[in-house]
Amino acid sequence: MSTDIFEGSDVIVKATVRKGKLKNADAAVVFFHDGTEKHREATSFANGKLEVTYTAPDVEDGANSYKLTMKIEYDGKEHRYNKTYIVWLKTVDITAKTENDKDVEGFHCNMVQKRKKTASPETDAAGKVTVDLVKPTKFTIKDLAPFSILEQKAPTDGRARELVVQRNFVAEFKNPTVADPNDPIKQNVNLVTADEGRDKKSNVIIFEVGAKDPADAGEGDVVNIEVKFGLESKRNSPVPKLLDEEDAEDVAMEDDGKLYKGLVRLKANAGPAKFKVDLGLAGGDTCEVRIGGTKDSVDDESLKFVNWRMLDYEVRYPQFMEAEMAEVDLAAGGKGRDFPEEMKRFADARLGKGFVEYKLLKSCAVADASVEAGTRVPAAYIGNDGAGDNYILTSSWLNSAGHFDPAADNRVNHVSVCHGAYSTYTTVESKTKTLKKKTGKLETTDLDEIFEFEPDSAPGTTNLTLRGWEAVITPADHMKATKLEFVAAGPEAGAVTAGTAQVVETTQTKDSDLDFVDPSPAPAPVAAPGVAPGPPPAPVPYTDVSPGDLAKIKAFLIDAMSDEPALRQNENTIKVKVITSGTTAEDNARFASIKAAVEAEFATIDKKIAFHPGLDDNGVARKGALDASWFDFTIKAWRVGVELGTRASAADPLLPGDFVGPKSDTTCPVKYKVRFKSTYAINGNSGGGSQLMVWRDSVPAPWSSTLCHELGHAMGMTAFDYPVPPGMDAAKNVDNGGPYYKNGSPQGGGLRGLHKGPHCAHGVSRRNLRDNKFKGKQGSCIMWGSGGNDDTRQNWCPTCEAYLRGRQLDDIRSGWAGRAAP
Repeated sequence: MSTDIFEGSDVIVKATVRKGKLKNADAAVVFFHDGTEKHREATSFANGKLEVTYTAPDVEDGANSYKLTMKIEYDGKEHRYNKTYIVWLKTVDITAKTENDKDVEGFHCNMVQKRKKTASPETDAAGKVTVDLVKPTKFTIKDLAPFSILEQKAPTDGRARELVVQRNFVAEFKNPTVADPNDPIKQNVNLVTADEGRDKKSNVIIFEVGAKDPADAGEGDVVNIEVKFGLESKRNSPVPKLLDEEDAEDVAMEDDGKLYKGLVRLKANAGPAKFKVDLGLAGGDTCEVRIGGTKDSVDDESLKFVNWRMLDYEVRYPQFMEAEMAEVDLAAGGKGRDFPEEMKRFADARLGKGFVEYKLLKSCAVADASVEAGTRVPAAYIGNDGAGDNYILTSSWLNSAGHFDPAADNRVNHVSVCHGAYSTYTTVESKTKTLKKKTGKLETTDLDEIFEFEPDSAPGTTNLTLRGWEAVITPADHMKATKLEFVAAGPEAGAVTAGTAQVVETTQTKDSDLDFVDPSPAPAPVAAPGVAPGPPPAPVPYTDVSPGDLAKIKAFLIDAMSDEPALRQNENTIKVKVITSGTTAEDNARFASIKAAVEAEFATIDKKIAFHPGLDDNGVARKGALDASWFDFTIKAWRVGVELGTRASAADPLLPGDFVGPKSDTTCPVKYKVRFKSTYAINGNSGGGSQLMVWRDSVPAPWSSTLCHELGHAMGMTAFDYPVPPGMDAAKNVDNGGPYYKNGSPQGGGLRGLHKGPHCAHGVSRRNLRDNKFKGKQGSCIMWGSGGNDDTRQNWCPTCEAYLRGRQLDDIRSGWAGRAAP
C-alpha cells in the first residue's frame, strides 16, 4: 500500500530493534524517488530506536508525481522500509493563451480530482494562475464555460500547464442582423452598396460578427464561420466564395466550392470582427452563412441569402390616360402612376422566376397639348371600343425629350405606354385602284397590317408616295364630229373697209378677209392694139360671196379645225363671228351670205376628233398628280378614304372628280396608283433603354408576358445574338439542337422567315422546327416572337431562364459592345 502526500510534506521514518544487540548502533536512512536514490540521512539507534523526518522534495518538471521509497542501512545490513509514498504536485501553474499566442485574462476552469471539482482558478492579466491542489492525487483540468481548452501544449504533465484556449460564447451577426433565419434575404447583387453590402445591395457583403453578450468574450476569441453555396447557376465569374480578406483566417474550400470554412478573432473588448463573402452575380443562387463561438461549432446563428437583380423604370403616359393608371406611393416619396395591380402582379411573378424585380422609380404625365402631333386618335381608328381617344406610337415617333429624367444608371428603363403600337419594320407595296365614283377607299392587302403612320398632322398621315391618276378611256371609242357655232346673230362692226368683211374664229387667232364687188357697172375693157376688146365682166351682187371668197372660207375652216388641242379646249367646237364696216342693211345682207357660205363649206369638211372629258387637249387619257388632300387617314388604321378632287371653277383644268363615273360619253373610270409602306400592330418593343408597352388591361396575364418579353431583349435575351454569361454553355439555335432563331434568309443556321430579332421556339416540336415558319405552330416560352390575348407564354423556358439568371444585369441600356460584362 502506498500513501498519497503532497510535495513538501514531512515523512517520518521510524525503526525499532526488537531483537539483537544493536541498541546504539549507527545507521542511515536512504530515500528513493521512483527507485533512484535521492537522499541519504545519517542517523543512529538510540536505545534500540531510530526516527528520521524527511521533507518530500517538489515534483520534478514534467512530472505529476513520484514514488518515494526508503531503506535503513545498519551494521552492514539494510532493511526495506515498509511504507511507500506517492508524492504529488501541491501547486499547478496554468498559462492560458489563444491560438494566436495571446494571453487570456480571466480564463477559468475546474480542477477535478477523483471526479470532484476541487478548485476553479482564474488567470490574471498575464494569462497566468497558480492553483493549490486540494488532494494529493492526480488531477485534470476541465473546460469551464464559456471557455474551451483547444490544446494542452507539451509537456502535458507537470506543474507548468500551457493551455491553448478559446472563449466559448454565443456568436451573433452584428451587421447584417438576423430577422428570420428561415427567410432568405433578397440580395440585389446588381446594385451599388452604400453599406458594404449590408443594405441588401451588391454581390459582396462584409459581415460583422461578435459575442451576443460581450461580457462572455474577449480579444482574440474565435468566431467560427461556415459558408455554403447552392451554385444553382453555371455562371462562374465572379466565383462565389468566402474571401481571404478582412479578419478572416484559415479560409479553406471544400466540396468543389460549395463549402468554405474559416474563422475570425474578436477585437479588443470583444469588439466585432469582419469577414467578406462574394455571393456571385447569378440570380437565384443561394448562400447560407453560419457562425458559432464554440470550437468546431457554427450553430449559434445563420443567415440565408438568395441573389436577385433590381431594375428600375420610369413610366410615361399622356394626361388623358391618367384615369387608366393606378395611383401608387413612390419609394422616394410622393405619388405616382403605375400599371394596375393585376397587371403588375402577373409581371412580377414572371420576372420573379428569373429573380428580377422591376420597380417603378417615377411617372410622368405628358400634358395633352404636348402629345406628339397625330398620335391622339379616336379609339375606333385602331379598332378599339369606346368613344374616347387613343394614343398610338412607334418607337420612331416617340418624343421623350423633357419627360423622362436622365437615367440615374444603366439599370433604368424608360417605359412609354399607349393604346396602339406599331412596328418600325415595314414592307413596301404599290397598289393601283380604279374608281367609278368620286369616293373610294384604300386598304392594306392584309388586315393584320396597317399603313405606317407619320404623325405630323392630326390625326395622322401615312407614308404614301402619290404616284398619280389617269382616266381609263379608249380615244377611238369617242370620235366626235366638230361643231360649228356662230357667236352672234348678226355682224359685228369693226375697222374693216367698206364693202369687205372678216371671218374670225373667236377662240383661236385665225381669221380670213372677204371682198365684195361694187354693184355699179364695171368699166369696158381696153383692147390691145389689133385686138378686139372682150366683153365687160358681169356685175356681182354686193351681197353674194365670190368663188374666191368661198375658197378663203373653206381654207379658214380647215385651218381652224386643224388645231385639235384648241378644239378640245373649246369642247370640240369652232366659234365664228363676222366683222363688217358697220351695221347697215347691206352689212346685214352680207352677214347672211357669209353665214350661209360658212355653213355650206363646213358641211363639206366632216371633221371628227377623239373627244371626251377624260381626254386631254391632245386626245390622250387625262392623267395628273394625286393630291394628298384627297386622302382621308382618319377612318381606320388599315384603311384610307379617297375622294377625287374637282376643279374650283369652269376656267380651271379638269380634275378626275369632274368626270369619274361609268363608261359614257361624259364620264369614265379613273385609276390611281400609290406606293406605300405598311407595318403591323405590336404589343410592345424595347431597345436602347426604352420600352414601349400597349395598354391591355383586359388581358393582364398575356400583357405581362409582353412586358417580360420586351424587357427580356434589353436583358440580353435571347443569347442567339448576345454573348452568354461567363461559365455557361454556348447558345444553340434551332438547327443545332437549341431553341433559338431569328428572322433571315436563306433558312439555316437558326434563320427562319418570321419574327424580327432573336427569339425562342421552345415548345415547337422538333419536326415543325424544320419548317421556315414552324408550320404556324406557337412557342411556349416568354421569348417566343409574338403574343396575343391568350395566355400561352406563361414562363421562361429552362434555357432562357438559365441565361437570364446568369446575367449580370447592371446595364440594360448600352449596346453589347459597351457593356462591362454579360
